[in-house]
Amino acid sequence: MSEETVKAGAAGAAGTIPGSAAVSASPLPAEPAPPAPDTDFFELLEKAPAAIREYLLSPSTDARFEKVATDFQLASDEIFAMVSVINAIFFRTRPFKEFHGLLAERLKWSDRERLDKLAVEIAGQLFLPASGYIGDVDGFIRDLKVDPAVFPQEKLALQLMSYDAGARQISAEAAKFLPPQFDSVRLQHLIETRLRAVRTDTQIKEQLMKPVKTGGLDLASEDAERILDAIHDELNATVFIEDIVPPVSAAAAAEPRFTPKMIRDIYAGAPEEQADLARHIQNIFDTAGRKPEDLAGWLFIQLFPEEGKAVDRLEVVSAIMALAQTGTLWDVLAKDKRLRNLVADRLAAGNADGAAMLEIDPYQTRFFNFFMQMLLRGFAGLTENDSARFGLRAYNLLKKNNLLTADAELAAFDADEGIFKWLEPVEV
Repeated sequence: MSEETVKAGAAGAAGTIPGSAAVSASPLPAEPAPPAPDTDFFELLEKAPAAIREYLLSPSTDARFEKVATDFQLASDEIFAMVSVINAIFFRTRPFKEFHGLLAERLKWSDRERLDKLAVEIAGQLFLPASGYIGDVDGFIRDLKVDPAVFPQEKLALQLMSYDAGARQISAEAAKFLPPQFDSVRLQHLIETRLRAVRTDTQIKEQLMKPVKTGGLDLASEDAERILDAIHDELNATVFIEDIVPPVSAAAAAEPRFTPKMIRDIYAGAPEEQADLARHIQNIFDTAGRKPEDLAGWLFIQLFPEEGKAVDRLEVVSAIMALAQTGTLWDVLAKDKRLRNLVADRLAAGNADGAAMLEIDPYQTRFFNFFMQMLLRGFAGLTENDSARFGLRAYNLLKKNNLLTADAELAAFDADEGIFKWLEPVEV
């Protein structure tokens, strides 16, 4: 879309529906310009990855937008309502799963069939090329009974990087201007917490400038600012995914059908899955915050959806990983009565082993193993492989951050079947 087109809807992306104005190169007649938006367009644009910025302002995107507006003979106020929704998705002020409902809310059309067709056209023409950034656009289009193959199939090349690799890269650049004695390991850890949005800019700057004897790095203010600038540059250019450090047993590594790299790839999941998971986790943090009680409430809602709605597998996994990232997952499973009661209600009659698990010390690995399988296999309905690898990733994340001392493993790669399996499967 042209810069003028996208700017016009910036207010809508922030929640303010714009009035009416002319769209650049639009065949529709011009009307008075709307009031200045509450949120500056360039502010929102600068927060997006570089590839997305270029895509939004490219002539080809502008041509596709104009095609949609012309094909549907949209009036000026409808165009700006549509722009506000498109911007909300691209600038991530609203998650993609709310796209259809937001479009209906802004346009207020009574013709549902026309609304569905417009939603599909927007998704296919504008969102599909950036689906690696936006989410499951293919699935959305298929849900509305349209084949995504009818739309242009080119995809944006977005840079994917693990949080750990990003932190190491920024730390290596910082080493060029920092004193030789700086603690590179501590710096990498602090940078990673900012990339994960666990700490704010203010908190990171405080840690960087604190004296070494109180856990800081004793850096000058200008050096701390340079590191923050580097972090922001990386956040704008990269989609971050989980650090991939899967367990590889000797037997699995020796199996010629599965190399260590193949096992790591299975453990990590496809790059699209990793990027989608990272987006969902960030949306949870943006929406629910990072307090354990709020994240626990979010998880409970995903496990106990409204009547007639199915459990969203990705949302359940994302909520669990968000809790693991903040280091509160095990405490929540051990202490949250809502989750415990939900699991107890699900247990089949006569499942004495499951009932007994709810009575043991919740900080035993056996309890964690049982609860994770109930959530991932029982409620979310994940396969053996997917439930085991996600459960293992959450567990390993807690261990990596020194948040538990247990050395037991929950799951391992089965070289015969080529999948991850729980070492102690439970009845769900």
